[in-house]
Amino acid sequence: MKPRPLGLGLGATPAPFAMNGEKNFKGSELKNKNTEVEEKIEENKPRKKAAALTKYEEDQIELAKFKSGLKVFVKQGKFKNIIGKIVESKLIKNDGISVKLKIKKDLNGITDKEGEIIKVWSDQCQLEDENGDFKGKDATSSLKKVKTWVKPYIKVMITNKQFGKYYKCKGIVQDISSNGQFSLKIENGQLVEKLTDFDVESYIPSVGKPVLVLKCKLDKHIIGQTGKILEKNVVKEKCVVQLDRDFEIKTFDFDDISEIVEEEHFDFS
Repeated sequence: MKPRPLGLGLGATPAPFAMNGEKNFKGSELKNKNTEVEEKIEENKPRKKAAALTKYEEDQIELAKFKSGLKVFVKQGKFKNIIGKIVESKLIKNDGISVKLKIKKDLNGITDKEGEIIKVWSDQCQLEDENGDFKGKDATSSLKKVKTWVKPYIKVMITNKQFGKYYKCKGIVQDISSNGQFSLKIENGQLVEKLTDFDVESYIPSVGKPVLVLKCKLDKHIIGQTGKILEKNVVKEKCVVQLDRDFEIKTFDFDDISEIVEEEHFDFS
């Protein structure tokens, strides 16, 4: 007959025997040991995936991003390249998030639109970052300064047939935006907008009229100088020009110069 352990009454559960040289645990120590084991088992169990958000919940999260007062850059659509401040945004069922903007700046060079209220969709916009900047690919490509040979107040001719009835029209270059686009004041006083230097060519006036030097590979320091045409060879597309600064006489290709006109003396002859 096996003797009952000391200190235990009839029917009591004996304390566990030590295994592999371990000491016997008291009741509280054993409980803590078991709790640790259970926690480790729980940690190793595969976690359940979070329930997917509903379309309504996703839309509400997106809507919260377009807070009133934030600046946005319109990266596509009818109002592309416009910077505006959010006036209002709301969720349109089955369509998306409509954003009402007040135009702050038009990078297309059209200044008379500033202050207007327009409506765009949230997926057409890029929100400003914490520094108030636009660092996305679409924004930086539009915001960075674009080099162009076109200068204010030179006369050019539209050579891009996509401008329809304005094809071959002559005009005076107005404001040039940082992305290289500009507007052109044509013969009837109308403005043709969103032109680039790929859409026009320089205009060479008759002998005796003033021109601006736009390009000169051999002598770059004279770029930007004005002069007067002495000779004009239409066959060779070359001009002899006397510069105003030091009266030096230079020969230029037609592409290197263009007529320059003071705004108050526009002449479309």
